Amino acid sequence: MSPLLSMRAPITVNARLLGACGVTALIALAVALGAGTDEPTAAVPACLAVGAVSAALVAHLLFASARTISDARLLWMSAGVTIAFAGLVVTLLGQPTISPHGGPVSQREDAMAARYVIWHAGLLAAGVVAVAGVRARPRELVAFGAGGVALLLYAALADTPLGDLAGPDGAYSATTRTLVGLIALAQLAVAFAWWRRADGAPTWGEMCVIALMTLSGLDALAYLFAAEAYEGAWWASLTLRAGQFAVPAVGLVKTRSATASRRSVSAPAARRSWRTSTAATGTASATASDG
Repeated sequence: MSPLLSMRAPITVNARLLGACGVTALIALAVALGAGTDEPTAAVPACLAVGAVSAALVAHLLFASARTISDARLLWMSAGVTIAFAGLVVTLLGQPTISPHGGPVSQREDAMAARYVIWHAGLLAAGVVAVAGVRARPRELVAFGAGGVALLLYAALADTPLGDLAGPDGAYSATTRTLVGLIALAQLAVAFAWWRRADGAPTWGEMCVIALMTLSGLDALAYLFAAEAYEGAWWASLTLRAGQFAVPAVGLVKTRSATASRRSVSAPAARRSWRTSTAATGTASATASDG
C-alpha cells in the first residue's frame, strides 16, 4: 500500500481533488434542474450501485493504508465508510425498481429516510472520532462498525425505525429536515477541521477524506432541500451519494499507482547501487589480501 498517503500532497493534487468535488457538485445541480420525473427509474439503483462499489473500494484502501502508515484516523474512517457501504446496499435492495412487488427490505418512505440518516450519522461519527485523535483499538472499531450495520438491518426490516420521518404524502417531516441539516453542517465542519489540523497542507490520505466529507455534506444539504423522494433536489443528493465515494476512490487508486511507478523507477537504481557497492567491497577485499 502507498506510503505516499503519509506525505504532504502537492498543490496540484489538492487542486484536482477540490476541482473534482466542484465538478461533481455542478453535475448534481444540473441533474436537479433537469430532473424530469418524480418516479423511481433505473438511474436510482445505478447511482446507488456506483456508490456502493466505490465505498467498498475506499473502505478497503483506507484500512490497508492505515495499517501501513500507522494512522488510526484512517482506521476510523474505514469503519465509517463500511457503514456507509452497508447503508447504500440496503437502500439499493429496497428500491421499487429492484423489488417491484415488495420484499424483505421495507420500501416505506419512513424506512428509506431512516436508513439515509443512519449511515450518514455513522460516517459523521467516524469523522468526528478520527479528527479528535481517539485511539483505534480493534474492539472499538468492531463495535462501532457492527453497531452501525445492526441499526441499518433494523431499519431495513422495520417500517418506521426512527418514527415518522415522512408524512402520508411522502413529504419529509420537520424531524427529518432537522436531523439531515445538523448532519450536513457537522460533516462540512469535520472536513474543515481536517484541513485546519493539517495547517492547509494535508497529506494524500487526508485530502481524500476531506473530499469525501465535503461531498457527503453537500449530499445532505441537497437532501435537506428536497420536499420528498424523487423531487429535483433529491436527484442531486442521489448524484452526490455516488460522487462522494467515487472521487476519493479515484484519488486513492491514483496514489497507489504513483507509488508503484516510483518503485518501478527506483528498483533498478537500487540494484545498480547494490552492485556498485558489492563490486567496491570486493575490490577493497582483494587489495587488502594482496597487501
